[in-house]
Amino acid sequence: MNQQGRNAIKKITRTLLFICIGIIISGCTRRKADVDESVPEQVKQIYEGRNSYIGNNSADSRLLNLLKEYYGVDQKYTMELLTVEKPYVLILHFDEEPDELKMWNIAAVSLALIDNCSEVRWDYERDGELITYYVTEDDANKILQINNIKDYSKSIEELLKLVCLLEP
Repeated sequence: MNQQGRNAIKKITRTLLFICIGIIISGCTRRKADVDESVPEQVKQIYEGRNSYIGNNSADSRLLNLLKEYYGVDQKYTMELLTVEKPYVLILHFDEEPDELKMWNIAAVSLALIDNCSEVRWDYERDGELITYYVTEDDANKILQINNIKDYSKSIEELLKLVCLLEP
């Protein structure tokens, strides 16, 4: 083969290489765009509200407000954090009875998205008696039949899987 033939092959090879790279890049971008379009805006906001430390009161409140809005829990509450020793616990004191299933969902997502939160409790008074519910990491793992609720905080796609798993 002469020099002119080798140069033509090099040009074709380079062109094919650039085309392949372009296809790969556009495919990756498209997959990310497809995921972004398939995730509801509220779920994106909830994911952005994830929190490394239960002791960050404002981050906890922001996440809980997003979750209350998403799950349609309207009752007012005050928050208490037990962070002196492990296990770290998030407690919500409600003025009136919230929906149990919705609160269970909020507890599960909170456990997933607050890294060092081990338990979520909520309570309210009924006829002068304090009614208390709680969900631990182990409870969530067993009920949902999963290995580790915390794994659902690794990506927005994982959080979406958890949210779908919690749907009735």
